[in-house]
Amino acid sequence: MSKFMPKSASKRKPLSTKHARKGYYKGKGATKEGTFRGKAGRFVLDQERMLDIVAPDLTGFKLKPYIAKTVPKWAPENDRNRA
Repeated sequence: MSKFMPKSASKRKPLSTKHARKGYYKGKGATKEGTFRGKAGRFVLDQERMLDIVAPDLTGFKLKPYIAKTVPKWAPENDRNRA
């Protein structure tokens, strides 16, 4: 880190393995979808490793994907019990 950078600004920098605690590994939890090959180190995608998302057919589905802000937080029958 730069000696001219204030402490508050250094907290907002991206976290790397050099500035984290013991045991921190930046790539943990990610899937490897390819490999580096060749002299230039090009990244080659492997089709067998690619993420495949399987979603059900939602034609004729009546529910909306999002909840409006006007919807009350508690159900009406639970409101009377809470008071």
